[in-house]
Amino acid sequence: RTQQLAEVVRAVKGESSASLFQQPARLTFQAIRTHLNREFQQLDSLLHASLEVLGVGGRLVVICFKRAEADAVRRFVRRHEECDPDVVGDWPLDRIRRLYPLLARDEDPDAPEWCVAEAMPPLRASAEELRANTRARSARALVLEKGARRVRLADFA
Repeated sequence: RTQQLAEVVRAVKGESSASLFQQPARLTFQAIRTHLNREFQQLDSLLHASLEVLGVGGRLVVICFKRAEADAVRRFVRRHEECDPDVVGDWPLDRIRRLYPLLARDEDPDAPEWCVAEAMPPLRASAEELRANTRARSARALVLEKGARRVRLADFA
């Protein structure tokens, strides 16, 4: 059955890539696995649980091998980042709520008392590391830093 699905994908998508890692059937199987294993939901749960136990000022390094993984981490950061009051101070309240979901959750008793930010640009493998380990070519290490929340929606009212 696996071969049948691969043949269907090949018939629909063709052999569109010279790279073995970008073959349509391979990508299709990865997408099915990702969905069935709820990998992005698991990643979100892991990030939340990790930041719950991490101390303020602590850093969490997440190594991502696929762009979709890095995007999922950045979406998590986006939902848990704190705004700069000097930048958004004159904005309408509804825009602040929309752009900073953590502020919009102020009345939610389950809202975290912490925020998170990317501490630095993503780290990539050095040329030396790539020579020793070619599988590191797509790896990106995202460094997240936990902070204490200082800004509340009420500060803008």
